[in-house]
Amino acid sequence: MKKGKESLTACMAALILQLEKEGRPGTAHVYRSTLRRVLDFTGGVPLSFCEVTPLWLKSFQNYLQNRFAMSHSSVKVTETYFKRHTDERIGQMNREILSQVFCA
Repeated sequence: MKKGKESLTACMAALILQLEKEGRPGTAHVYRSTLRRVLDFTGGVPLSFCEVTPLWLKSFQNYLQNRFAMSHSSVKVTETYFKRHTDERIGQMNREILSQVFCA
């Protein structure tokens, strides 16, 4: 992760705390589960916004699908929350993220 940049994982953790303060435990649970999966995927290393690229998204998608392939319900959940996107759509999402975060 690049120094001096706030990480995506840190932002997610802060958002989880905020959701809990607001009395939104269900939404906080979804974010916590997602954060846990991201950290599992990165080996516990914080992830910067700049590191979320189309290639990273595809790798993460494959990780989720392979890790939970044995559990029917987990595959359905993965498909629901992390649907396959075309390269063009992933590129568009990446550009939207990068337009909001300065990546030097």
